[in-house]
Amino acid sequence: KDRCPACWWSRAIKTARFARENGLDAFTTTLLASPYQDHDVLKEICEDVAERSDIKFYYKDFRPGFKEARSKARSMGIYLQNYCGCLYSEMEKIEKCPATTIL
Repeated sequence: KDRCPACWWSRAIKTARFARENGLDAFTTTLLASPYQDHDVLKEICEDVAERSDIKFYYKDFRPGFKEARSKARSMGIYLQNYCGCLYSEMEKIEKCPATTIL
């Protein structure tokens, strides 16, 4: 998925800018909770953005709590999408399981 790092750059830049402009100490990303993301690349991108933006990046591997958090959210009736949210991943989801798509 070559497109993902480009998206992560864009998200990290916007998030770092927002954090800096609003007087926050650091920024992070919910993508760090996903076992489906490349943490090494994501961390490298965010650390580079942090350095260029003069704001700290908070890194923590939140993946160990992923299954428990999803289970709890499901039990509470919270909506959980099964793709990152971009159009490309949504299209991939639809292609894998077209019968579940509402037209």
